[in-house]
Amino acid sequence: MARRKVLSRSIVYAVKLAAPNDRSGNPRRGWDIYAKNGWYWGFVDEGYHGSADVRALFPKVIYLATYSVSASDYNNTRKTHEIEEHGI
Repeated sequence: MARRKVLSRSIVYAVKLAAPNDRSGNPRRGWDIYAKNGWYWGFVDEGYHGSADVRALFPKVIYLATYSVSASDYNNTRKTHEIEEHGI
């Protein structure tokens, strides 16, 4: 994994979104990130790295809950709110 820029040294909250695997068996999992004041930061795709990508971007992350979502909801969130590799 390439080193990513730390986006926030403040405490953030992460809520995991878990959708069914795709046709090839690839996982569809990711994290919605919220600031301490409740503002929405964006979405981080989990891929095969697990929560390591979230911890790399947000060292003081607190994991809250996991929600099962449909594949279409997951894809829509990923396409419209994903936090890019080099910032928002």
